[in-house]
Amino acid sequence: MKSFIPNLITLSNLASGILGICLALQAWPPFLDAHIDASNSLYYASLFILLGAFFDFFDGAAARLLKVSSEIGAQLDSLADLVSFGVCPAIILYQYQVSLLETSNSSLNWILLLLCLIMPCFTAYRLAKFNVDSEQSSVFKGLPSPAAALMIIAFPLMEQVGSNLFNQVQSISSWPALLALFLGIMMVLNLPLHSLKFKNFSFRDNKVRYTLLIISLILLLTISFSAIPFIILLYLLISIVFKPKTDEIHS
Repeated sequence: MKSFIPNLITLSNLASGILGICLALQAWPPFLDAHIDASNSLYYASLFILLGAFFDFFDGAAARLLKVSSEIGAQLDSLADLVSFGVCPAIILYQYQVSLLETSNSSLNWILLLLCLIMPCFTAYRLAKFNVDSEQSSVFKGLPSPAAALMIIAFPLMEQVGSNLFNQVQSISSWPALLALFLGIMMVLNLPLHSLKFKNFSFRDNKVRYTLLIISLILLLTISFSAIPFIILLYLLISIVFKPKTDEIHS
């Protein structure tokens, strides 16, 4: 029975992603009309992605704590991640892109919308590559899909609190499609990035992780949700400048 507990947490991640999709598509039951409307549906969809990320973190922790693991659990985790961190964020970008498009039925409009919806394809490839690459136990290759999803949901969160950064970004009519393309490419690039998993808590072995954690906390406390894009970009920059050591990679 205890072997199913991590899978149950993973399925909770999947359920969170599905609920996020329903909210992003404005397809919620009537009894929620008093709490949710079109103006904040993407915000609530983002909260469910955050909830999915919470479950995604703790399913692995539960498996290690209970000393249970299975190939089914690993595959189930990727399928849940595809929904929560691939499909749901793509729909959020799609909805933003629709709101920014002109009423004219131009071919460029269709291209921008397709770019938003192609992001789950990048996510699926990233997750499949992760599943067959034993070297990614300690060093990631390409941007992890939860990090890409966090970059996307930063915008509904910023919109909810009236961020000036969000208002500036909204002036760029194609930003959702451009962001989808950028994150998709970053996910499938063969770029070594520091894993954020702590195998021990010594500062010497986790200098990069602690540094990123401290800076991230300061940014979040200072500029709230507007910090999220900068944190993701900082993570990429730190990994490029301070490359993961080759002896961290375990085959």
